[in-house]
Amino acid sequence: MKKSFLTWLIPAMLLGTTILSVTACVKEEENNPPVQPEPGGGGQEEDEDEDEKREVQPLDIREIIVTVDEQGKADGNHRFQKINETNFYIDDIKYRVEDGELVVCGCSPFFEGDAVIISALRYQGSTMKVTKITDGAFRDSTILKTCIVGTEVTTIGKQAFESCSNLEAVAIPRSVKSIGGNAFRYCYELYSVHITDLSAWCKIDFKIDEEIISYKYNYTTTSNPLAHAHHLYLDNQEVTELTIPSDVTTIKQNTFAGYWGLTAITIPDHVTSIGVQAFALCRGLTSVNIPSSVTSIGQYAFSGCEGLTSVTIPSNIRSIDDAVFAGCLRLTSISIPDRVTSLGKFAFYECSALTSVTIPNSVTDIGEKAFHGCLGLTSVTIGSSVTNIAVNAFYYCTALTDVYCTAVNPPSAKDAFTNSPISSATLHVPAQSLEAYMAASPWSEFGAKVAL
Repeated sequence: MKKSFLTWLIPAMLLGTTILSVTACVKEEENNPPVQPEPGGGGQEEDEDEDEKREVQPLDIREIIVTVDEQGKADGNHRFQKINETNFYIDDIKYRVEDGELVVCGCSPFFEGDAVIISALRYQGSTMKVTKITDGAFRDSTILKTCIVGTEVTTIGKQAFESCSNLEAVAIPRSVKSIGGNAFRYCYELYSVHITDLSAWCKIDFKIDEEIISYKYNYTTTSNPLAHAHHLYLDNQEVTELTIPSDVTTIKQNTFAGYWGLTAITIPDHVTSIGVQAFALCRGLTSVNIPSSVTSIGQYAFSGCEGLTSVTIPSNIRSIDDAVFAGCLRLTSISIPDRVTSLGKFAFYECSALTSVTIPNSVTDIGEKAFHGCLGLTSVTIGSSVTNIAVNAFYYCTALTDVYCTAVNPPSAKDAFTNSPISSATLHVPAQSLEAYMAASPWSEFGAKVAL
């Protein structure tokens, strides 16, 4: 299999209860420069990313209450087997009593393929709701093909379906509030996610995994089944265009991460924030209009949206966080609002279709690798307030011909233009600062220095 040209970039994300840390491990970049994607290819490798269309069977989420009589016989076509006082098999799914409720904790040796988790069990004078799928409940199952989660389940534990190598479809009811880290990791055959309530989906707490999937410069966590499935079905109809519901004010972390099938998104003006990785890897998106009501956009929010050609960033944004638009290969232009004060690490990493960028006077810091590998970038305007340009901020911008820096004092920019052709480029600076730039590195290395 062909090696990814970004195999040297494997970011790590570690999240405590309130702290997110992003780091990157980098090999010898000089020997592995960014590669311009072929037209229509999106920079993706066919053998890695082929999304073969499949026939999807409907999955019906409905309330199922099983009643077991005094003789231990279940009603309808259900099968009940008592293991001990607190453990039972119902239709070969294993349940355990915890605090007066039932949790799903696995399956029997006789289980075959399709899991339908019940809503509640009436047994020995009590009605017990099924509220949780425990950590690792179905982990390593090679038999599980589909799973319809019960209508009373609120929590899906970490690694609950990890390495279910033949799992193809999962149905998530509106009752689910939280899905644990790595819940669907290594579910490579997963194709479709079925829901009945888009608003409820938007409110799920998708936990940040201790480990993440890396698709080149794209990052999404496997707490969200879309990381592998890529297709979302609402009431058994595939959704390719959607509007954020009126009762959703925050698009939470990972909500649509990995949703390849999404081609259009409407974000209404009641939305105030977009979370970490919220739309990461939505590679079918072509444009996004972020309303003025949004005041924060989380790390990696649109990373790997390879089809994105235009995006509107609202004026209320104060910073463009780490890797927000990393790997948006077809992004041709970007307008950075004049209230933004900093550009994070990898902010526009390998946005290779960008031809020019203007960094407003409000910006003071340009982060590490912010424009790394922007192969089409010919012209950069750097605002008057910039004092620091981090290492490799403009690494391997091979088409660069003109840099306009309006700062009176030369910004600190050690190794900022590594492997970019500044020796043949023209630096434009304030007339009164021309001598200062001529004496400062790397500004002195530009082929021509002229007054603005």
